[in-house]
Amino acid sequence: MKIAEILKGYSVDRVNIQSAGIMTVIPIVSNVEFTNVANVNEVCLKADRSYDKLEFKNSSGHIGIALQGWAIMDEQPAQDRTIPYGHLVKGQKSKLIPANCIQRAQGGLFDVTKWNQENFTVLPPSLRGIALKKASYTNTELGALWDPLSSWATKVDCNSGLKCFYDKYEKNLNTFVAQFEPVDNQLGAVVLINGEIVAIDIMPKYDSWKAVWRAYIRDSYGAEAIRIADAGNTSIDRFVIDIDKVETLSDLENSFSKVKNDFYSTLETSFNAVAQLNIETKQLEQIDELTMLKLDGSGYIGQGVLHGDEHFVYLSLVNNEEVAKKRPKFQSLRSNPYGSGSFSFN
Repeated sequence: MKIAEILKGYSVDRVNIQSAGIMTVIPIVSNVEFTNVANVNEVCLKADRSYDKLEFKNSSGHIGIALQGWAIMDEQPAQDRTIPYGHLVKGQKSKLIPANCIQRAQGGLFDVTKWNQENFTVLPPSLRGIALKKASYTNTELGALWDPLSSWATKVDCNSGLKCFYDKYEKNLNTFVAQFEPVDNQLGAVVLINGEIVAIDIMPKYDSWKAVWRAYIRDSYGAEAIRIADAGNTSIDRFVIDIDKVETLSDLENSFSKVKNDFYSTLETSFNAVAQLNIETKQLEQIDELTMLKLDGSGYIGQGVLHGDEHFVYLSLVNNEEVAKKRPKFQSLRSNPYGSGSFSFN
């Protein structure tokens, strides 16, 4: 299956492509949402039962999805953790889901009643990929991410816990997320960092995408962009208008139009190359009309939830290769319209 087939039925909102620094967010939109599924905030952490498992409860009457890479990081004297695989959770049911520790030294279990469920985090794309490779759908080692965390960031020692990274860059991350915003009918995003697609995420409902917006833009993509920038192996140029060649208003309009077209052409080229890559699928679980699949191949890894035979209503697909190495310079344009058309994925 090609990535383009996974994205069948969705389109790009060209008008609202947003870019800041080395990161570009391309909104994935659709006029139709999938409503026969729980809202993301209806699948919550019920209890912290043991270090290697977290119990989730779906309070709705529909099948729910526990997000791949979901994580809890808090000031409680408890071990911060993440779930390496997303899971289907039956309506009005609870489910124990295997977990990884993202805080090596701290012991203790969370008192969930003292934690705000809206404060969950989603791991950066690179860590989501590592977590998937080191676990199975039904089993994982508690300390599987300890060694990867020790070398994940260059300017922060995350060996003692991933929270160290977020504490150090809290102001940067808050400033970063303020430069992006969700758009109408948005269900997901294609995210490029330094010119390379690092993540493609889709949620079933508009409200669910808004609910995970901050966790994805700030905690996942934003943290990845800061980590890569800190590695010192990236550089960025800007698409700029050559003022020396602008003598009239018409010259300015034409130059700006060219800048926009060049920027979009760069994005389209990057996406088209990835869209044609082949991905192998493996069924992990099926509940009624929803099937949880593992996706792997061509440098990308992740999960997707298939409704019926051909429509994906949830996607967490991340780059499975090292993105922080030197890349060709990527040029960025900040917050300008890119035309009124839509770029269809199917």
